[in-house]
Amino acid sequence: MSRARDLANLGNNAGGLETLTVSDITDITATADELNLVDGSVSGPLSHRNMIINGAMNIHQRGGSTSFAHDGTVNGYSLDRFRFTIDNSDEWDGTVQQHTMTSAELNTTGFAKAYKLTTGTAESAIASNESAYISQIIEAQNLQHLRYGTASAKTITLSFWAKASVTGTYAIGLYKPDTNNRVINKTYTVSDTNWNQYTVTFPGDTDSGAVIANDNAQGLYVNWHLAVGSDNNDGANTSWENYSSGGWGGGHAQDGIITTASATFYLTGVQLELGSVATPFEHRSYADELTRCHRYCVVFGNGANGCTSWIVSGAANGTNTGYFQYRLPVWPRSTPTIAISGEFIITDNYQFDRTHSSGITISTQPATSEIQGRVYLGGFTTETLTTGRVYAGPNGNGGTGKTTFAMEL
Repeated sequence: MSRARDLANLGNNAGGLETLTVSDITDITATADELNLVDGSVSGPLSHRNMIINGAMNIHQRGGSTSFAHDGTVNGYSLDRFRFTIDNSDEWDGTVQQHTMTSAELNTTGFAKAYKLTTGTAESAIASNESAYISQIIEAQNLQHLRYGTASAKTITLSFWAKASVTGTYAIGLYKPDTNNRVINKTYTVSDTNWNQYTVTFPGDTDSGAVIANDNAQGLYVNWHLAVGSDNNDGANTSWENYSSGGWGGGHAQDGIITTASATFYLTGVQLELGSVATPFEHRSYADELTRCHRYCVVFGNGANGCTSWIVSGAANGTNTGYFQYRLPVWPRSTPTIAISGEFIITDNYQFDRTHSSGITISTQPATSEIQGRVYLGGFTTETLTTGRVYAGPNGNGGTGKTTFAMEL
């Protein structure tokens, strides 16, 4: 057998199970943590290859459609781990939502969900300081195997499926924000408005200032540029260089997604892996992917119930306020910032549920980055609390609102 994948093809023959001998294994090299084919088709571990979280776009804890606007939200998340940013716009507005693939789209791409950006009011023209991009920011301590800043810095390959309503040349880039800020961009050409898979390879960064700190902060941006003004685009920068604003979106040429009303951009099947060859997408279970996402965001409440299911216990220290304990499903990346919206129900598990249609305030945010902590809430005015009484989130109810714990990069 000349390929590692052929090992999986051993089967029964007339004489029973085939015998595998050492001499049969010819095109494999191995280290303690990697199995590599000499022909280069796999140059990393056979599992946990994908450094992107939620690349299949299955996880959408926030739900619904997220609106962005030049005079409103200009930077934020909709689908988990993928952030949209529009900088310095004076006209644009649009939405981001999860797209459910049609049968034909599933047949083409192999993915059931996608990220969808839609332009509402278009920017009439991209000014020199304007830009728009989709990004995933990867946690620094998850990137140590790239060996950036050393002579052994690793080549990495990004593959993804995209569908754009405007054809042209788009930039895709990496940006490293710590130590010395470093940047590199490549381009890909959208030649039609159908789903297509694109592959881009980036060399390892051997510069001494390219070291990625081994911590829980920002390690590497992966940026899909959708519009780049001239201040941020001074030409192609296909090799790693020290960051300057002109290198942010180097080589990008097509701004039409942002300058065309009703234009759309879809993205799915995102994989970033070691090596110079894109391997088949590493599909992970929904539960596995959700667990990974929970390190950066946890949403309690699905619009029908569960808004207060995070409350393990708590007690009122007045008729309108109380301290409440939470426990998150996984260890958070950092101290969470909590936001509460909509209907909020707590119970004393004895006599009363306290229902509040809105208005619950967070008087004191958590002070710990551990898996459990305490928050001080106020605004219990619709149905007041009993001082000294213990409260918790009702099992299976909790209100139709949402409580979001955000620990994003």
